Amino acid sequence: MVNKSENLNDSVNLNETFIKSKKSSFLFRIKDIIKKNIIAIDLITTSFFFVIFGGVYLVSADKINDSTLISPVQEVRKEALPESTNRYFNESLETNARHVIGFLPSWMVAQNIKVNTNAMTQIIYFGIGVNDNGEVIMFNEKNEPTYEWLYFTSPYFTRLKNEAQESKTKMLVAFKMFDNESIDKLISNSTSTNRFTKYALDILKKYELDGINLDFEYFTDSNFPTVRYMTDFLQYVSTTLKNENPKYLLSLDVNATVMLSDKAYDMVKMGELADQIIVMAYDYRTPSSLVAGPVAPLGSESNEHSIKRSINSLVGRVPMDKVILAVPFYGYEWETVNRKHKSTVVSNSGALATYKRVRELIDNRDDVVKHWDEKAKSPWLVYTQSGAIKQIYYEDKQSIVAKMDYVKENNLGGIAIWALGYEGKYNDIWNAIASNK
Repeated sequence: MVNKSENLNDSVNLNETFIKSKKSSFLFRIKDIIKKNIIAIDLITTSFFFVIFGGVYLVSADKINDSTLISPVQEVRKEALPESTNRYFNESLETNARHVIGFLPSWMVAQNIKVNTNAMTQIIYFGIGVNDNGEVIMFNEKNEPTYEWLYFTSPYFTRLKNEAQESKTKMLVAFKMFDNESIDKLISNSTSTNRFTKYALDILKKYELDGINLDFEYFTDSNFPTVRYMTDFLQYVSTTLKNENPKYLLSLDVNATVMLSDKAYDMVKMGELADQIIVMAYDYRTPSSLVAGPVAPLGSESNEHSIKRSINSLVGRVPMDKVILAVPFYGYEWETVNRKHKSTVVSNSGALATYKRVRELIDNRDDVVKHWDEKAKSPWLVYTQSGAIKQIYYEDKQSIVAKMDYVKENNLGGIAIWALGYEGKYNDIWNAIASNK
């Protein structure tokens, strides 16, 4: 891969060199003197009119717009929550209330979604890939910018950062890796580790961000000593970030079921090195599951995993105020063999069902039958389409409130949302978060 981005400031440095050489010319000095005299005359004239007429001399300049198209993202449209909701969030931020973190996927940026920065303490852009050499993937094999990078550097994201600054919402970027072998190569090689950390720091400084999120989703399938190398890797990244700026944040995403038994995770050390441990408390069932059921069950039968079991495994190992409970704005839909709770599913019928899709289904059909799973504290519904029985297990405002109550009762650091935009136009779920934070 041709590396176009080892030094993110090359163009800036070249520009500075050009300006310095220009300043050294005689002609430039003459122009500078004239410019200063004009400024002085303008100031004297301004003072004269102010004294004589008691007026105010206003100077205005046309705003220069960058018309260069770097992304197919259209003008952002911000949809505000009700005024009472915004006021609640602003007051919460000032009193150091629990975190509300929103993951913003690149594919939702592509859809020009509406984001209310007042509703969150953090927004994490998801995300930019990393290869096993520690290079942040900005360009593809054709040497063209990746879509993830285009959306990250788009006018949409720049405006969102400005809005976040006004609402005192932190902005982070997620770096993602999903391949075990690639992760092992990165974390076990000091040169690759150093290279990645340099990339991350350059991006933080150039794009004025508040920290990084690491989404390295690892599932042990070998005897490679991942736990030792992962700890060393995180130690270096954390130390380097904090030495550069103690306010830089480092958060780590951890699969809620994998961390129960996977030897790749030393949760004690991770809890020490990270500012936040984001527990991805969903996908307890997936589209490929053989039996339908809750995607993010707060409680469960004794032979099933649950959010409570995942969080209990961290007690005494990770400070609870560092633990962030990530909740889904989605569920899964299956074709099932009958209408009963936790029915066997028809093979290859599983599919994502966003909160937006569920609400539209409920609003537009009169044959939807809703149910409530008391142990899971989660809703599910059943309907029939073209003779096939369909079940959807999802999250709604009632289940989100139950999870937020659990967060408060156990002194967790807050919640994270996967993913912004999955709610569509339905703000009831946000209102529930605001009133129960």
